[in-house]
Amino acid sequence: MFDVYELYGSRVADLRDVRSLLSHALGVVLECHESYYLGEYFLASWPAGQKLTIESNQLEDEDGHYSQETEFPEYKTLVRLEYCAPSRLDDGPAPDELSSRLGNLDGLILLQRNSVAAED
Repeated sequence: MFDVYELYGSRVADLRDVRSLLSHALGVVLECHESYYLGEYFLASWPAGQKLTIESNQLEDEDGHYSQETEFPEYKTLVRLEYCAPSRLDDGPAPDELSSRLGNLDGLILLQRNSVAAED
């Protein structure tokens, strides 16, 4: 088994636009939350353990504006997907259905995919 972490980005859509897109495409309710660090963000989770968050990449603190993901400053909005995946024959993680659906949406680009062997 693997813990998989995927990061998607949108260059133009804001938080609420991405929430609408994902709510419609995935048939899920994304709940609004507030964080001192992130500001407003949206969260959805599934019984199988998948977790999806929508966050702004453009943050601000007392020192000014900055990008949360410094490798991707041109992306306005970030989508994080976390899930546990079984191993494939090539010893990598099998893709999750949500991952496949996100990858097919216009306006979202897969920026990063990391996997770590899950501890038993």
